[in-house]
Amino acid sequence: MKKTLFLSAILLMSAGYASSQLKVVSDGKVGIAVGTSAPLSNLSVNTVGDSTAAVSVERNGSMSITEYALSVLQGNQPYLSSTNYGVKVFTDKFTSQTSAAIYASSKFAFDKCIGVKASAGNGAVIPSMYNGVFFPKAYGVYATAGNLASGYNYGVYGLLTGSNNGTGIFGGISEYNSAIPDKYAGYFYGQTKVNGNFFATTVTETSDERLKANITPIKQEALSVIGRLNPVQYNWQQIELEGEVNDSTNEKPKYFSPDIDFEQLHYGFLAQEVRELLPNIVNEDGNGFLGINYQEIIPLLVMAIQDLQHQVESLQAGEPIKRQMPEDNLSDDAVLYQNEPNPFDVATEIRYFLPADMQNAAIYIYDMNGTQIQKHSIAKAGEGSLTIQANELQAGMYLYSLIADGQVVGTKRMILTK
Repeated sequence: MKKTLFLSAILLMSAGYASSQLKVVSDGKVGIAVGTSAPLSNLSVNTVGDSTAAVSVERNGSMSITEYALSVLQGNQPYLSSTNYGVKVFTDKFTSQTSAAIYASSKFAFDKCIGVKASAGNGAVIPSMYNGVFFPKAYGVYATAGNLASGYNYGVYGLLTGSNNGTGIFGGISEYNSAIPDKYAGYFYGQTKVNGNFFATTVTETSDERLKANITPIKQEALSVIGRLNPVQYNWQQIELEGEVNDSTNEKPKYFSPDIDFEQLHYGFLAQEVRELLPNIVNEDGNGFLGINYQEIIPLLVMAIQDLQHQVESLQAGEPIKRQMPEDNLSDDAVLYQNEPNPFDVATEIRYFLPADMQNAAIYIYDMNGTQIQKHSIAKAGEGSLTIQANELQAGMYLYSLIADGQVVGTKRMILTK
């Protein structure tokens, strides 16, 4: 029996040499479908392999993208499998404990110790002539899980073990070579976006003084800025994005994830309006839509409350209210203040400040259609004010702007009631 098996193995190896489908070289390396080349890995399939790998497998036989495109242009419908695996391993037998199709372990290295290393699309770029025609996707790791037991399905499960710092899951847009400073379930190095509801027990924003430069008091008049914000209520609406049509639904991709409740009422601001007042807290995403950093409105709210508290204390003490002037702001820039009182029915005062190097300045008054109604030239720099009498205008809402040396310093709204 042993002799028969031995002879069978010799015949199989001989047949392999003849057809170049199976090759065993003198150092014990085995190659399958490697042609006349010597395998470099211990086991090489469809490729000569890599001397750094014990097993190297390549999936061959599919046509190139150019061949596919030419075939389509010729009116053919070339068949390409929707799945193309280098190695496919599965287990479907019941076990009482853990069942894994592939188990990979790496215990020690002087550089990177990796259990599984996966890459897709690296170094390959779709030819420009096919942009907008083909929409290939590259996933380093694509994992799905579901239906085994409700609540216990994990597409990707990352667990940090041991006592040393690190992270269960790491995501980055560039190589990160620094040590993780603490223990995290997830650590993301770069912009991170959540399209859907984000739940967290506590949200902490980085605010350490050691990480900040050019620290100065806020120059805006907080009460004026807060008073010009326009709070609104709204519902989200779904938006179609430009891009590949989904083959299964024949629909274009959508901006919001399917779990968004479009009937839920929300409160906030319109980013386009906020950008006119506070451009530094409005950001644009990759699709061109605007977002607001609501956290940075909090310091302005605190300043406004402090200013109101100061006015209340002054009134309670019977003292005249001290107006915040440019000296209080420590500002050398031109400033336009909100008119007082507002609304008004007799007269209102518009205060302003111009630095000494300003050459030409004027306050312009417009109706809500943008038509200029009045122009008031300003003759000298420094603190100043302009008084508008109610009998000069009809009742309604107006805009007024301070323009100095050809630049708009600010625009505000005033309301006349009669």
